[in-house]
Amino acid sequence: MRLILLSLVSACTAFAGDINLAAKIVTTLEEGASLKRVQFLSSDAAYAVSLDSGTDVERIGDGTRFSFQGLRSAVCELIPGPVPKKQPIVPEHYKTYQGAALALAPAGAVMHDSPEITEQPLQINNWKSYRVTFEFHMTDDPKKALSKMSVTFITLENGQQAALITRARATEFAGAHARAESMIRSWYPVQNAVSVN
Repeated sequence: MRLILLSLVSACTAFAGDINLAAKIVTTLEEGASLKRVQFLSSDAAYAVSLDSGTDVERIGDGTRFSFQGLRSAVCELIPGPVPKKQPIVPEHYKTYQGAALALAPAGAVMHDSPEITEQPLQINNWKSYRVTFEFHMTDDPKKALSKMSVTFITLENGQQAALITRARATEFAGAHARAESMIRSWYPVQNAVSVN
């Protein structure tokens, strides 16, 4: 199901001027220290996020994966949004967004209870946002260890849809969520960015 959704994402969101959410990772030297910068580029603009030294970054298809040192089970991904632009983040489409969030769960996930919904969790940059958070365990885990996942749907400055997915064991989720939230809230425009990738 996830592979089909991600294929649809590529088809639906590759418009001219869209921000490439597969980050350009740039290493620079400042005051003798090596600094890693992550930039997201379009044909006419560039954006970046601030990362602490304990955050690792890798490109994954059309998106970027962040992992956090000290939180072994945690993963955070910024990907193109799986809901078409013609269905904006407004109450009449909330059920569609909830379904898309649950479809992004790992294969074999068994949901616990109803998802928690947060309207407009990211009140920055004039973004529209909607978050779905839920708990699950994996069918192949004999201990049924509880994991937690949040999917934050975002309409960026240019009207493009993105999704920020944060997933971790329940015991590490609060820390992972805090670091993912700090990272996405640091989103800022970049002057003199590297060339478009």
